[in-house]
Amino acid sequence: MAGFDKEKARTSLEIPEAFDLGAVWALGYLGDPEALPAPMQEMELAPRKRNPLSDFVFEAWQKPATL
Repeated sequence: MAGFDKEKARTSLEIPEAFDLGAVWALGYLGDPEALPAPMQEMELAPRKRNPLSDFVFEAWQKPATL
C-alpha cells in the first residue's frame, strides 16, 4: 500500500492517543481482475515476485533466520 492517513485511521478506529500507528494491512477477498482497467489487469495477473524471507527475517543481528 502506498500509504495511509494516520489521523483518519485513529478517528475511524477510535485508537487512543497513547498508541502510535506504524503500519496497516488490507484484508478482504480477491475481486474479479476483469473489473480493473487494462494496465491494472496486467499487474494483477502478472506472476508474483517475492523476496526470500532470509532477506528480511533475522534470528540474531545480521544473521538471517533459517526457515
